[in-house]
Amino acid sequence: MKKILRITVALCVLVFSGLAPASAAEAPLPDSMATEAALSGQIDALVASPLAQVTMYKYTVVNVQKTSNWTNKALQIGLCKVAAGAGGGRCTISNTYTVGTSIQTSLGIGVADVAANLGFSATKTVSGTIAWTSGVAPVGSSFKAWATGTRATYQVQYWKGTKVTGQTNVNWVLQSTSGTLTAFSPVQGFTVGQ
Repeated sequence: MKKILRITVALCVLVFSGLAPASAAEAPLPDSMATEAALSGQIDALVASPLAQVTMYKYTVVNVQKTSNWTNKALQIGLCKVAAGAGGGRCTISNTYTVGTSIQTSLGIGVADVAANLGFSATKTVSGTIAWTSGVAPVGSSFKAWATGTRATYQVQYWKGTKVTGQTNVNWVLQSTSGTLTAFSPVQGFTVGQ
């Protein structure tokens, strides 16, 4: 009888000791729960951060006006002068010429960009021959030959744009506008005048 009582007491002690917590420390979260907690923290951080912005710049060519068959008196390509003659005389311009395109720029824009906006070729050149004789004119009279072509006047504008990363809309703000600029695209031929 005493043996049976002792065994019963021992079993009760074992059962109650198995139910008691082994440690006061919290049990670790399952892997799935830990991953969800980490992702939640990342999302909260993204929402709290300001949206990133992209800055960009551009040029525009505006107020373009073109004049064709324009005589460019800044490009003299021939000259003659009546030296002598009874009651007057004649003079002849006889020479070859080569004239290239000229384009003004401002605010940092490139020549090629302006040319593209004007419909000009920045590298265009023309060559030709002048064989011209004046009518009878007083001694001392002079005649000049000038290049001809298309003249353009325009202005350049410089813009700054910002947009939020991932979006397509850009907020453009005008930064500066140039004064009036000129460009000249030559054609074969010339104009003579005094």
